[in-house]
Amino acid sequence: MRQRLEQSVAQNLKQMQRLILSPQMQQALHLLQLPVLELGTLLEQELSQNPLLEWEEAETTPEEEYEVLLIFSLAGF
Repeated sequence: MRQRLEQSVAQNLKQMQRLILSPQMQQALHLLQLPVLELGTLLEQELSQNPLLEWEEAETTPEEEYEVLLIFSLAGF
């Protein structure tokens, strides 16, 4: 009887692995999937609604811009 019960329990056990994304991770994934124009619009909205946010233009050289474009093109973007 005990052996039959152990077999029954062993047959009903399943191993499951789940990935649960935090709200912050879900938001990050959403932002990463946005087209550039939509991302720009969203950033402008956030900047206008939140007085603690500031926009600062990054000063880059043409070589740095080329490196970024190269990295994105190699990554398939």
